[in-house]
Amino acid sequence: MVYNTSFGDFFPIKNRYFRDKFSIFDATKVVLAVGSLKAAHLILEIAESVFLWPLDFVLVVHGWFDDKVYEEKLRTVVERLPGRIFISTELLPMERKYEVFQSADVGIVAFRPDNDNQ
Repeated sequence: MVYNTSFGDFFPIKNRYFRDKFSIFDATKVVLAVGSLKAAHLILEIAESVFLWPLDFVLVVHGWFDDKVYEEKLRTVVERLPGRIFISTELLPMERKYEVFQSADVGIVAFRPDNDNQ
């Protein structure tokens, strides 16, 4: 198990941020890909993999886009899977930044092997 933190203590209390924002059922597992929503982080490939996921799992991508063309490609995949993939670009104040992690059941982090540190 990977807890919802990179350094320090984890937060055992769950949050409903994404469930409330996107009307996601409690029984559904929320998978979160967070950060830069770009090709180097394989966001499009992660989204396309949702076609193969069990129906009780949804993907939330949360962060910012740096490429409008890439964003449109992702939105096309989202349109093909209504209710299965959600895009969140809302910036939260610093005191609320951990809510996105606490509202997910699973986190995904992926990087293309382009360099040592993206």
